[in-house]
Amino acid sequence: MVKSRHKTILQIRIVRLGPQLAAKKVRSKHRLLKVEVWEGDKIHEVMAVVNHATVAIAAYEAAVRERQGRVVTLRHGARVLRSTEPAKPPVPPTVGHLRTLGVTGVRLWCVSCGRSGVLSFEAIRAGDDEPFPTAGKRSICAVCHSRNVQRMPEWP
Repeated sequence: MVKSRHKTILQIRIVRLGPQLAAKKVRSKHRLLKVEVWEGDKIHEVMAVVNHATVAIAAYEAAVRERQGRVVTLRHGARVLRSTEPAKPPVPPTVGHLRTLGVTGVRLWCVSCGRSGVLSFEAIRAGDDEPFPTAGKRSICAVCHSRNVQRMPEWP
């Protein structure tokens, strides 16, 4: 009982060592949960290395309170479970990038009447550096004159 309790205490102990030493400090058959403090694109400090998810979440929340304004992550292996880093919005592809992938034009669908057609990038006057969803002039349905037109790349 004492050995088991001592081992558990060793596994949930908060370590403030370098990232390489902290991973070696606690050995287990299972993947470890780590709470890390980042500075730029490098790990500055490993706050906790644990096996139990509840303890890891508590350590993460304590690290967020202690290190306000810093990026703190809770990881399980390579996967980030929680992070204080703000989410980056996805960047849409440009017309030039789609052309290098072999896209020849734009397939347009009218949401109002269901008609569809294909136009080249030159026909909609889209420049290579424009983001795809908003590239070129705004399309209007030739049949019902609706501006509610969806765009998709015309893949070869």
